[in-house]
Amino acid sequence: MALELAQDSTYVSDDYWKWWAWINGPDEELDRIARVVYTLHHSFPNPVRTVTDWSTNFRLETEGWGVFRLYATVVYDDDTEQVLHFDLKFAYPAEAKRPPPPTPAAPAPAQEASLASDATEVKWADGIFEGSGMKAVAFVGALQAADEAGIEKWVNVAGTSAGSIVATLLAAGYEPKQMREILLEADYRSFARIGLLGRFVNLITKRGLSRRTPIRNWLSDLLRNSPLGDADPPFAAFAHSERAADLSPAVKFSPPGRDPL
Repeated sequence: MALELAQDSTYVSDDYWKWWAWINGPDEELDRIARVVYTLHHSFPNPVRTVTDWSTNFRLETEGWGVFRLYATVVYDDDTEQVLHFDLKFAYPAEAKRPPPPTPAAPAPAQEASLASDATEVKWADGIFEGSGMKAVAFVGALQAADEAGIEKWVNVAGTSAGSIVATLLAAGYEPKQMREILLEADYRSFARIGLLGRFVNLITKRGLSRRTPIRNWLSDLLRNSPLGDADPPFAAFAHSERAADLSPAVKFSPPGRDPL
């Protein structure tokens, strides 16, 4: 009998279940397992969870509302691995008489990345956006095309100049359509003093041709109205919740006493 991933659940209320999963197989096979790494749907807190308890058949216990494809990476004592997966199934009790919730997409673990993508898997991507004036609007068009192609989550983003604005808005939670409206309606002339004298003054006093205050205020308003809800968020506010604990203390808060720009 080969190893297999099994699951059971109990209905709580209001489309919510407690559920658990474990590994079935012959004892001699289970004895060789060092740990099992479960990959849940990305909406879960800490979606990657490691279980080492052999006595429970490496049982994972959690709860939630929706079904998805659960992955389990079995790591043996000799560091070899086997990837199992199982589509969760939840059942309403007879008295509930309601249909099961829809199936959200689920990310595949790294070991599955080279295989043909499953239509139900979440597609993640990283993005680097270069600078150069109105190229930001072109980037937004590319983001809309990526959205239509099935990219559902941007993980790591970075940029320079205009590209850094796109990366910031994307990391803050804005959708490409919203970003397009923001960038097309922005008053770019307000970001710089007109005339050689004004630019010379900026270069000497601000170490750049443009004043920082207008664009900083503009971005602060956008961040305040973003899903972050903070006009001056610390770096940690942009981090994935499952990785926040990895950040150093220096980036988990906004440093006090900033000089005004």
